[in-house]
Amino acid sequence: MESKEQLRQIVAQLAGLNPDAINTDFSLKSRGLQSSVRRAALAAAIRRHLGVNVADVYSVVTFRDLEAAVFEGGPQASASRGTPADLQNPIVASALSGVDDLACGIDIERVDAMPVTDDYWEHEFYKESFSKDEIAYCLLQENPRMHFAARWCAKEALVKCDPAFKGQPFSTMEVVRNKSGEVSLSHHANGTSTKPPLAVSISHTETMAAAVVVRRQK
Repeated sequence: MESKEQLRQIVAQLAGLNPDAINTDFSLKSRGLQSSVRRAALAAAIRRHLGVNVADVYSVVTFRDLEAAVFEGGPQASASRGTPADLQNPIVASALSGVDDLACGIDIERVDAMPVTDDYWEHEFYKESFSKDEIAYCLLQENPRMHFAARWCAKEALVKCDPAFKGQPFSTMEVVRNKSGEVSLSHHANGTSTKPPLAVSISHTETMAAAVVVRRQK
């Protein structure tokens, strides 16, 4: 299959549309592609099937822009997660700047934004976004996507809370649950694991998930 047609198929599948509906002016802000989860799934699918890492997948607006970024090496608008509009939001800006060495990040996501798959272990989005322990935990639950969504929110909230984590693979950030049910975040890099000084809270229903991360005072 021609690479451009393969890209069209990828976008169509994530958007839940027929490939014929994906023309050059097709908006990637449509419901099926507007969330950070779906953009991450799009990036993962492009890497797997086309072998291209599109740094500005979170900021491209139309299918034409995406084609340019994938096949023409278009301008890399942003290598970090989130859109420029997110970073300009005064609420997010305040959370990033912190007050008296206190910073807060928050994220909310629809559970149905998580990709559907028969094999969470092999699906590119889940492999790139979650640790093996997280996948194992979620698969033991009655509704795995609900628990994946809550952990995705925690990682997005972490990035908003602490800019040092921008651009790092989500699979290196792990939501850890202790015996009493309390959750925390661990970071795995270069063969070592660290536990950043953060307070974490996650919550979910069958349709929505949310998380708050607060950086404690030193």
